[in-house]
Amino acid sequence: MAFFRNIWKNSKHKKLCEEWALATNMRDFNDPHEDLEDGSEPSTFSVKYLGCTVIDAARSEDATAEAVKSVISTAKASGKKLQRVNLSVSPKGIEVFDPVSGETQQQVSVYRISYCSADATHDHVFAFVSSLENRDSGECSSSSSQSSDTPSILECHAFLCPKRKVAQEVALTVARSFGRAYELWQAASRRRKAIQEQRQDAKVQEIQAIETEGKVVRNLLIDFGSEGDICKERRGYFQNTWVSFEENESTHDLSFIHRHDKSMICS
Repeated sequence: MAFFRNIWKNSKHKKLCEEWALATNMRDFNDPHEDLEDGSEPSTFSVKYLGCTVIDAARSEDATAEAVKSVISTAKASGKKLQRVNLSVSPKGIEVFDPVSGETQQQVSVYRISYCSADATHDHVFAFVSSLENRDSGECSSSSSQSSDTPSILECHAFLCPKRKVAQEVALTVARSFGRAYELWQAASRRRKAIQEQRQDAKVQEIQAIETEGKVVRNLLIDFGSEGDICKERRGYFQNTWVSFEENESTHDLSFIHRHDKSMICS
C-alpha cells in the first residue's frame, strides 16, 4: 500500500489541499463545481457502510487505521446488519446513496477530502478522512467534540468492500479523481487569469484612447485660437476696404454737386 501512502502523505498533496482551501473557501458538494466538470461519468461501487468516527489527524496512516479499528468494533458491538450503499466517486467528490431508493445519504466535496486508504489490517475496508466545519452537525461528531477554537472537525468514514481488490480500486479511483480535480481546477484558474488580464489590457487601451483623444481636442483648441487671429486680420482688411469705398462715394457726390451747381448758373 506504499502507493497510497505516497499520494496522501506527500507534501504536494498537503499543499494542494491548503491552496484549494484558500481559493475555494472549502465549498460544499452542492456548491457550483463547473471548474471540475469534464463530462466523465462517476465511478460507482457497491459496498456496505460500516460507520464513521472523529479523528484527530488529517493525513495519518496510523490514525486512520485506529479509526477503522474503532468503527469495526462499534459495528460488531451493535449487532445490526450493515447497510448496503452505492459509493460514487467523481472529481466533485464522494457521494453515498441508497441503491434502491436512490436517496442521497452523504455528499463530501473533493475540497474536504484529506486522506483515503485501503486498510492494511482489514484489507476489505476502504476509508477516507474529510473535514467538517463546526457549524455543520456531522453524524459522527457529538456536541462535546465540537469546539469554537478549532476551525474544523475531521471524520473517518469506513466501507466494507466485497473483495480486497475492490477496496484498493476505490482508493485508487478517489486518488485519481483528486488529481483530475486539481488539473481541472488549475486549468480553470489559468482561464480566469487570462480573461482578467485581457480585461485589464482592454481597460488600459481604453484609458490610453481617451488620453489621446484629449490631446487631439487640446490641439484643435489651439488651432482655433490662431484661426481667430487670421479672422481678425481679415476684418481689419475689410474695414480698410470699406473706408476706401466711402472716400470714392464722397468724391462722386462732390463732383455731382459741382455739376449741378454749374448747370444752375448757366441756366
